[in-house]
Amino acid sequence: MRALLALSLALTGPAAWAACPDLPGADALFAPGEPRILWVGELHGTTELPGLFGDLVCRAAQSGREVIVALERPRSEQPAWDRFLQDGDRTALLAQGLWVLPMQDGRSSQAMLTLAERLRHFVAEGAVSAVVMMDADTVRSVDHREQSMADVVAEAAANHPKALILAYSGNLHARKSQSPFDSTLSLAANRLPSAQTVSIDARGKDGQVRSCQPDCGVHPYKGSDHPRGIVPARNPDDGYDYEMDSGVPMTPSAPAVTPRP
Repeated sequence: MRALLALSLALTGPAAWAACPDLPGADALFAPGEPRILWVGELHGTTELPGLFGDLVCRAAQSGREVIVALERPRSEQPAWDRFLQDGDRTALLAQGLWVLPMQDGRSSQAMLTLAERLRHFVAEGAVSAVVMMDADTVRSVDHREQSMADVVAEAAANHPKALILAYSGNLHARKSQSPFDSTLSLAANRLPSAQTVSIDARGKDGQVRSCQPDCGVHPYKGSDHPRGIVPARNPDDGYDYEMDSGVPMTPSAPAVTPRP
């Protein structure tokens, strides 16, 4: 498959995954025999972190392993995403789901739309085999929502036993721990086999974020002062195995479309 892609790209131009931005520490996570599920958590609403996750997907595609991406979005969006990934038509994608909700918490930002376009190119080039939505449409409880996301990732891993599953969500769901707000609540990544799952906290330098905390708007972002790259978590008690730093200040990303009243 990759040989055919290489021949085609030699005639039509370079693939989006052929020249990935450098991300120190990433490639070691993709070696054969390493954990198969990489769950990346972010604080929603920045310009930079969706791009950083896209860089991680790009590096994973270069590893030669099958790559599947799971996003923290309602499962009801899946048909619209499938159409968008196939033909690039944004109309159906942006007409429903999180894109039009009044509460714009960053999951439907311009930066997320840019990530969607990037994923579409990865799918077209065979670098990513599928993009799946993992959030529940109807949340019966917080526990139900965490389990729903874990179930989608586990199903993808079971159906693609040799693939790398790269999940992308808010940073709380990505922790391999109980919730810091409810010691009885096991978070989504913590419901997966620990030996097969790597939890990664995506961060940047101090700046701003457009999110709901709880009011929706631009808020200060308190980050880290570390260079770009992935390193073992400096405080594993937070529930993360690794930290992924952008190395740049965070800037807010506005909604991709004007939300409905």
